[in-house]
Amino acid sequence: AAAAIQMNKELKGPLVARLDKVHEGTANIFTDKFFEELTVVTNALDNVQARRYIDMRCVNAKTPLLESGTLGPKGHVQVIIPYKTESYSSQQDPQEEGEIPHCTLKMFPEETLHCVEWARDKFGKIFTQRPKGLMKILEDPNFQVIGSQELKTLREAVTLLKKRPTSFDDCIRYARLKFQKYFVNDIRQLLYTYPIDAKTKEGRPFWSLPKRPPTEVTFDPKNPLHASFIAACACLRANVFNIPIPNDARKESGKLKMAEEAAKIKVPDFQPSAEKAKAIASEVSKDEKNPEENKEEDQESAMSDDAELLLKELKKLAEDLPRSKDGKILCCVPEEFEKDNDANFHIDFIYSLANNRASSYKLEPMEWMTVKIKAGRIIPALATTTASI
Repeated sequence: AAAAIQMNKELKGPLVARLDKVHEGTANIFTDKFFEELTVVTNALDNVQARRYIDMRCVNAKTPLLESGTLGPKGHVQVIIPYKTESYSSQQDPQEEGEIPHCTLKMFPEETLHCVEWARDKFGKIFTQRPKGLMKILEDPNFQVIGSQELKTLREAVTLLKKRPTSFDDCIRYARLKFQKYFVNDIRQLLYTYPIDAKTKEGRPFWSLPKRPPTEVTFDPKNPLHASFIAACACLRANVFNIPIPNDARKESGKLKMAEEAAKIKVPDFQPSAEKAKAIASEVSKDEKNPEENKEEDQESAMSDDAELLLKELKKLAEDLPRSKDGKILCCVPEEFEKDNDANFHIDFIYSLANNRASSYKLEPMEWMTVKIKAGRIIPALATTTASI
């Protein structure tokens, strides 16, 4: 609204900017009468769910709708007029390109984009899903384990509580151990399962393009990418557990300082396991036969765990957690992915994790802004109708 008024001063007054989200929850504000009194509705939205909602309201109110930008940078627009045309919801937007196979993401990235997708997935699991799962169990006195998914959530919740940090130093240690896991331990395990000279059943080299063998990454506190990972991972961990982060956390000097602290941490030596190798090999053969059939990891072994013991352990661990005045447990705050706040470490984490992985697999690095565009699923608005509106 401010930009439009700057272009045309006469709009000041008649132009009203509403900051209420238009959805079911605000139907008392944006009533049927509100939609009926409009001459036309123009859409400049960024997701299908919101488009369908506005379309439904316009169809009910018999108000024309100008729907724009549904096909990314193709300048697409759909004009919807009561009794004359079909509505937006009559058809589906074209589906996005196929999913990247599980094993490609997990072990055999072929391009840097695969590393970005992998890093985005790690962010979601570590900083969103697991903290959410823990809070759900803590807030639900009647939580029950019905199947393997609940058991997995419960096991992750117990681990999260056991390893709960109490200082920022704990968070730096966590970040350093994660670096070691992703760029040393996991690589050792993969190359133990499939050595460089491994052959396929047909007798061809296993490691032939598009499969690339990764190399271990030695932690270097002076490497800006390594320092950026330590800072982003430690600060996100601290935010989840309400631990204050250093004032200079966003500055290069602050990141390097954290990396220096991380370098002092002694990491346990890792020995690859034959049992884990079997699990990896079976996952790879399953993925090659039918990529669609990726069941939950360790599903059968998960069911053999004793849910009752885990719940008892969780309750015991929860006794030490801080509580609010009304007795509500204060444990952790999940980080919901937000691409548009450059200071929240979300893109920093994905950028540094993805590029460290890319260097391990000898793939081209990706610039920070490109990572933001890819991880945030941002389609540049170029000259689309959305941009015009």
